[in-house]
Amino acid sequence: MPPLDSPRTDFEAVFHAIGIIQAERRCGPEDAFQLLVNVSQRTNMKVRSIAAALVSLAETAPPGPLLPGEPR
Repeated sequence: MPPLDSPRTDFEAVFHAIGIIQAERRCGPEDAFQLLVNVSQRTNMKVRSIAAALVSLAETAPPGPLLPGEPR
């Protein structure tokens, strides 16, 4: 398994997070990525950190919505 901070893992986390957002918000990959970027800019966190947190939440949270707010 690659180290957690390797580029491959960051890349995979972003793609997994995009998939999670697409499933919850029923949007395309571009809109899902834009949501990650918007959160990144609002919180001054890296996209990869937000993506990793979302993937981790998806792995550990009980079934149900992961994202706050209403889908668009």
